Formats: sequence, structure tokens, C-alpha cells
Amino acid sequence: MVRRATELGYSDLETAYLKLAEALNELAFSYYEYQSEQLGDLAHHRDQIYRRLLELYPSSSEVLYENAFLTEDSEVRKALLRRAVDADPRNAQSSYILGMQLIEEGNFEEGIPMARRGVENSGALVIQSYTDEFLGLLKRLGHYKEARDFEEHLEDLLKMRGP
Repeated sequence: MVRRATELGYSDLETAYLKLAEALNELAFSYYEYQSEQLGDLAHHRDQIYRRLLELYPSSSEVLYENAFLTEDSEVRKALLRRAVDADPRNAQSSYILGMQLIEEGNFEEGIPMARRGVENSGALVIQSYTDEFLGLLKRLGHYKEARDFEEHLEDLLKMRGP
């Protein structure tokens, strides 16, 4: 199926695999009830695709990011997210999620700049939710100065981006 997708116009195998995994995810959550057997089957196939992608493309930021969520082990997740950030420092999702995890674990020195970079690199569709969650976490943990500094920085950043 993946090879056929490349024949039909996807630029490479990685893109075809990612689209297939995305389609399985969409099917699972659009048509099946939570905790249903069908949902579990589709999720299992999706996970197999992501693992296969990791074998084929071990340096792909997007593949590393997706594989980070296949594990319950926070250390493995962090390692995969670090590799994703190293592969593409502008990957907003990887930077943001890694930063938030580090902050939650109390590693503020590394986590705050990492999450902040994720917010800064995020697109228009997620910047507000990333910002709200990031600032909420900082404030909840008593990092009010960092929150204020970021709010001021964000205003400047948004002005530079324009409407």
C-alpha cells in the first residue's frame, strides 16, 4: 500500500508511511468508540507503522516525535524527543512537549527555554493553546518572573509576525 502511494504521487516512502498512519488514526477516532476492539486494532497497526518508520528513518524529527508517544516510559520519551529536537531544532511540537515534560519534572533551567522555543516556533493554529498551557504551568509552579518575561516577549513576537 505504501509503495502504491508513492506511485500515486507521494514524494517518498516516509511521507507515504506518515500519511497511512495519520489515516489510521483518523479512522480510529472518527468511526469507533473509545476502548472498542476496532479502535485498538487500528491503533496497533498505526503503532506498527510508526515503529517501522523509526527503523527506516531514525533521524526524522517527525518520526521521532510520533514514536515518543508509543511508550509509557518517560525517559525513553524524553530521549526520542531530544533526538527529534536535535534533528530539527525548529520542530515546535518536539521542543514544546520536551520542554513541558522537563518543567513538570522540575528541570526548569532546560525546560523553560525548550518549551518557550516550541511556543515561538509554533504556527498560528496552536500558538494560543501552547502559550496558555506554558504560562499556566509556569505560574502554577511559582515561576512568575519567567511568565511575565515570556508574555512581554510574546507580544513583540506576535507584532513581528503580523496579522
